[in-house]
Amino acid sequence: MKKLSCASKDFYMICAIELILTYAAKGWPVIPIEPKGKRPLIQWSEFQQRVPTQQEVQAWFEKWPDVNIGIVTGEVSQLIVVDVDSEQAQATINKLLPDSLVTPIAKTAKGKHYYFVRPPNGLHNRVRVDGVALDVRCDGGYVVAPPSIHASGLAYEWIVSPGDADLAELPQSIIDLIEKDSKAQLVATPALSVMST
Repeated sequence: MKKLSCASKDFYMICAIELILTYAAKGWPVIPIEPKGKRPLIQWSEFQQRVPTQQEVQAWFEKWPDVNIGIVTGEVSQLIVVDVDSEQAQATINKLLPDSLVTPIAKTAKGKHYYFVRPPNGLHNRVRVDGVALDVRCDGGYVVAPPSIHASGLAYEWIVSPGDADLAELPQSIIDLIEKDSKAQLVATPALSVMST
């Protein structure tokens, strides 16, 4: 029997509803993202503070049946996501992750999303950590999540589903890399002159 794909138009909503229920059970706010894109279709700042109601989610799907799904990261969901988008970034992250790590992992069009418990003091969103295609989404951020469809037509899919694994703590080695990169960028950024008037 041929396996149904979430990229199939007829099967997409079934996948989406099933996964949204999983996300809701975890307390992860979802937001509607443009079809085959990454831009939110709503003003989503309030969902950094609360989980949308079932009625709100239903209204989004009625308005946009092929909508992509975003998950809000940060304090509201207690999520931090490490986005690996190249072989070089994957090599970097492989050196920092313990072999015994079990945490939700999603396959993206270019790489993987690793989901972790947000550190107690949070972290700011970062792009190109350590100079490679390794981004971090935490406070004030969101990620596109399964079963969303990328512009390429590929579906975001769970390698390790949040229904099968709890969130792991973010390894200290990754926190150290992010903080080291943040300090390096601060040093590399020239100070602005303050002019008196």
